[in-house]
Amino acid sequence: MKWNKVMKVFAASVVAILTIGVVSRGFLPVNTYGAPTVTTSSAAVEVTPAKPEAVDVIVIQSEAFIDITKVEEMTFSKEPLTHYKLWREKSQHGLLKVPVNGGLTCNSEFELLTGIRQNSISYLTFVDRVAKQKEKVNSLAWLLKANGYSTLGIHPHLRTYFNRDVVYPLMGIDKFISVENFPEPKRYGSWVRDKDDFDMVLKQLNKGTKKKFIFNVTVQNHAPFCAKPEPITVTSKAFVNDEDKISMQNYATGLYQTDLELDRFMKAIDKRERRTIVVFYGDHQPTKNHKSFANMEYFKKNGYYTTEYFIYDNKGKLEKQNKDIALIQMRYEIEAAIGIQQDTALKAYVVTEGYSAYDNIKVTDMQEFYKGENRRLR
Repeated sequence: MKWNKVMKVFAASVVAILTIGVVSRGFLPVNTYGAPTVTTSSAAVEVTPAKPEAVDVIVIQSEAFIDITKVEEMTFSKEPLTHYKLWREKSQHGLLKVPVNGGLTCNSEFELLTGIRQNSISYLTFVDRVAKQKEKVNSLAWLLKANGYSTLGIHPHLRTYFNRDVVYPLMGIDKFISVENFPEPKRYGSWVRDKDDFDMVLKQLNKGTKKKFIFNVTVQNHAPFCAKPEPITVTSKAFVNDEDKISMQNYATGLYQTDLELDRFMKAIDKRERRTIVVFYGDHQPTKNHKSFANMEYFKKNGYYTTEYFIYDNKGKLEKQNKDIALIQMRYEIEAAIGIQQDTALKAYVVTEGYSAYDNIKVTDMQEFYKGENRRLR
């Protein structure tokens, strides 16, 4: 091997090692102008804003979403996810490794926005660290802002929950629309319907001409699961109690309603003249406290920290493929889809870690979370 090649390999190794050190500490700084920086030594390296085409980006983090029909032990009286499956096949899609089960939605938000594994930080939730220390955090939102995007967060729940009103601005999100900003939203059980939520996304998307990044966190299918108007009947020999059966029937019925609204939303996206990328994924599974899950092959095979995703391009420029990823990789999938320059050292670390890395990490336990004071409610 020639000497210059040896030096290139050595340099690449040093960058990788330094990057791992940065990531393991959990946070990457952003400069005062909003463009992200990555610290790989004593000096910070700025990401140079690119000049990509005008592309709107919509991220929909769907509450407790999985393709429940993949659980072979369950039989449904009605197909709950007809439209989701059609849109999935038109997209890049696959299984998605997530950091939590049954709750702690904010940690999934953190991993998508930053590309950093939540479990690499010494705090139970990212909001605990960011809200207390008031640190700006390197994120997809900051990068898009540096490239001319407006950044908007939408979540039809209390704006103070999980300290989102404090944390979102520190992560580069300029404006936050919470349930307080929804005009008389209708509810599905205890939670604001996906219909109202998706309508708000479309309303904001169609305002003005500036490129938009919209980060939407839904809430309709949050436990306790509700069934309206009539539940989908779910049968399974694996059910060990009536509570699990009723819960899964209500859950499948909620997914059916989400499926209808998702189809309406995606058809509206298809009619847009501007290229628009839609990322749809589940933040976590329904809680593993369903005892029947232990008897079902899907959960034995995929574990309790796997959901699904798709990335759709209304202009068909994104390759349609089946690709399993970890949530920490999603940021870089989005950046690649819209052609914005990214930090190659950090990306290389994250992509190398990838999907399988989640099998060997200790995930956050809901019971431990609720013992602490990590939430701020009104």
